[in-house]
Amino acid sequence: MTKNEVAEANYPQLRVGVSPIVGKVYLAKILTELDQENLNHNIEITEAGSNDLSAKLENGAIDIALLNSLSPINNNHYQSKLLRTNSVKLIVSQQHPLAKLDSIDFSALKKQKFITMNHGFIHRVLFDRYCQVAQIHPPVAYETDNISILLELVKENLGIAVVTELAPKGEAGIKTIDITGVPTINTYTFIQLRNDVHLTAIQQKILGITNKIEL
Repeated sequence: MTKNEVAEANYPQLRVGVSPIVGKVYLAKILTELDQENLNHNIEITEAGSNDLSAKLENGAIDIALLNSLSPINNNHYQSKLLRTNSVKLIVSQQHPLAKLDSIDFSALKKQKFITMNHGFIHRVLFDRYCQVAQIHPPVAYETDNISILLELVKENLGIAVVTELAPKGEAGIKTIDITGVPTINTYTFIQLRNDVHLTAIQQKILGITNKIEL
C-alpha cells in the first residue's frame, strides 16, 4: 500500500507518446473517453515521430507509445499490441490532374512536386524507399514535421505526398490513389508499454481506456 501511495505521489500522470498520424485519428477518441471518466488531468501527451518515440520509451521519458512501425515489433523490453496494419497511398488535391486516377505507377511521378515529412518520420522513410526502388528523384517542394500542415499543403495543390492510409482519414478535398510499380509496404500501428513501468490504479484505468479504442 505504501509503495502504491508513493508511486501515486511521484507519478500522478501517465506519460503517453503519440506519433502525428496516430495522434490525429486516435487522440480525440482517447480524450473523449478520459473526459467521461474525469481523467483528462491524469494524462500527459507528447507528440513526436515514431523513431523519436521509441527512443523516449527506451530512456524512460514516456511510459506508453502509440506509434507506427515499418515492421512488426518484437522486443522483450516492451509489452506490445498491434492495433492495425496500414497500407501506403499517394494523396493529391481534388484539383490536381492526377485526381482523376485511382492508381498510378510510382515511376511516373518523377517530375511531380512532393511534400514530405522531415527526416525521423516514417512518412519520409516511405517516400525515400519508393524513390529508391523506382529510381526516381522527384523535387521536394516542402518539408514539415506537422502532418496537418502537410495535408493542408496537399489540399492547396502545392504538391503531392506519400502517406499511410490513416493520414487523410476524414479529410475533405484530398484524393487517395493506390501506388503500383513498387513492392507493397505496410506500416503497423502499435501500443507499447515498458515492462518496468509500475502503473498506479489510475494509470491502469487510463491504459485500459487507451487500449480498447479502435482505429
